[in-house]
Amino acid sequence: MDNIYRNRLDAPEVQMQKAKALWDSSTSFRVRGKAFCILAYRFMNDNLGSSTDLYMRDLWMKENLPEDMTDKFNYRWVTSYLLAMAYVYYGLGRSEYSRKYLNTLVDCGEIEVMPTTVVNSVGACLALGRHNYALEIYSRALKSIEFTNEFQFCDIELASCLARLSFMLQNNLRDSKEFKPTLRILSSGKGLMFLKMKDYLSPVGGYISP
Repeated sequence: MDNIYRNRLDAPEVQMQKAKALWDSSTSFRVRGKAFCILAYRFMNDNLGSSTDLYMRDLWMKENLPEDMTDKFNYRWVTSYLLAMAYVYYGLGRSEYSRKYLNTLVDCGEIEVMPTTVVNSVGACLALGRHNYALEIYSRALKSIEFTNEFQFCDIELASCLARLSFMLQNNLRDSKEFKPTLRILSSGKGLMFLKMKDYLSPVGGYISP
């Protein structure tokens, strides 16, 4: 399952087919969480699938949220699902729903985190303009993370950039020599998603998306 989720070499249409098959293969929240994220991002980035299909899957996800949020893998896929749906609503121009999902994600930030959930939580705080909390989550996470694979170091690098940008925005450091380099690092992939949502949901102090 992890190989399916991480394989970005497949054509978007193939990723969609695999994600739908993955969804149908299990009723586990973790498994369906992986499938949901692929379907959501292919909808947003490649205009594949439909919002109606995502809404129906979203209903299942909400009705089957795991009770044990102290389990780090449950927590990882809950935050990933919430972020994916927030991004979908951003793309549909529904700011109130995008903000609702991001706030729910941020409320999960009190729990011990994995590297991926650090990115999700800190990025959500950045998008909402909650810079103090972004830095709090990031600082707390650095003391508790246990690395288990090489991908997690990339996650922490991304989380560090997001936290650094939050710090500079909070302290009005747009003239800092680190400001533009940080934006460049975040101007692709998942980082760009957070920049776009930040400009849409909390553009106080000026826009930052490239």
